Parts: sequence; structure tokens; C-alpha cells
Amino acid sequence: MSKHYGEHRVLDDVSIEFPSDHVSYIMGRNGTGKTTLFKCLLGLESHAGNITFDGKPLGECRHLVYTVFDDCPFYPHLNGYENLSLHLGRPLGKREVEEAARDVLTSQDLRRRVGKYSYGQRKKLSAVGMALSGARFILLDELANGMDFESVEWLQALVARAKKNATIIATGHQFDFYHKIADSVHIIAGGHLERADHDSDDPGSLESLYRERILCDLA
Repeated sequence: MSKHYGEHRVLDDVSIEFPSDHVSYIMGRNGTGKTTLFKCLLGLESHAGNITFDGKPLGECRHLVYTVFDDCPFYPHLNGYENLSLHLGRPLGKREVEEAARDVLTSQDLRRRVGKYSYGQRKKLSAVGMALSGARFILLDELANGMDFESVEWLQALVARAKKNATIIATGHQFDFYHKIADSVHIIAGGHLERADHDSDDPGSLESLYRERILCDLA
């Protein structure tokens, strides 16, 4: 598939398959097309070429796709319970939500209007939605932004559980976090998306890869 804005090439003849039961991490500078790729996957941007989910177009399986956006769009005048029910398109019991959120959001938090949430709390609420969604295709945009240490550990465990039944595509810049959840690494630059080798045993491998493959191209 390809995506251009006028003469500007964002994605140029990209052909790739993201496997199931797997976390594919996409690395790249701001403005190189990571969010645009997500928007194309979600049908929010027009594009040339084809995108399929287990061989099916998005329209046939949209209910199996869940996204955690960096800005976590919610209805500010509704509380956490209400937002999650709308977000997932089905009624949710309070006990069900509280069980999924018990390590990161209290029942008092969930009763509050989301407009009064901090950025980190909105991100936690969106991640709780991922836990409740049962989605087969999960897109994570800057998942760890705004999270404290305990919440980051909770997120890592959450992603590990979710990937057992899902295809997960993640982007972000917190290399320590993504090193712990990524099964494969891809670099997006110059309109292209390609897989890159990384050392899963070396906690500094993603930073080194970024410096060697992305920063060096800017020098």
C-alpha cells in the first residue's frame, strides 16, 4: 500500500505481514508515518493498495480491532464505566471493569468524569479497555506515555497476555519498555517499512539500533 499527501511520500509501496500471537514494534522519528500507517490500517485515511485482517477487509472485522491512541479520545462528561461501555460497544458490569482495572484505577476513579482524569489515567483507562476488548488486532500508539513505574509493569504483563490471542502492532519511543514486549522490530523511514535485526537479550539494543539506523541517516 502507499500513502501520499500531494507530492509528499509518506508510505511508498509498503508490503508487509504482521504475524499473530506476536508484538511487532515499529520504530521511527516523529513525522515519518507511524501514525499515518495506523490511520490507514483503521480506515481513517485513504490510501492506495490493500490492507487485510486475516485475509478480510476491515469492514468485516472492525469489531475485532482495538486501538490505544496516544491522546486517548474519550467523552469528558462521562465517567470511566460509561466511556468503556461506549468504547467497546457493549454493556459492561462494574465488577467486570473493576477487576480489569484493579491494579491501576480505583472504583472512585472509574466513577469520576473522564474530563477530570490526568493524561496518565486516560491512558490507563484505554489500556483497561484493551484488556476487556477480546480484540484479535491491537494497535498501540505510545502506550507507555504518562505511566509511572508500577503502571508500566502492569502494561507489560497486559500486553504479554493479550498477544496470546492477537496480532499487536506498537509504536513509541520508550525503548526500555518496548524492548521488553517486542517480538520483532521494524524501522519506518523514507516512505519504507522494513524489519530490522535486534538483540532481544540486550536491553540497549533498541537505542543502539535507533542511533545506527535512524540518527546516522540524518547526519
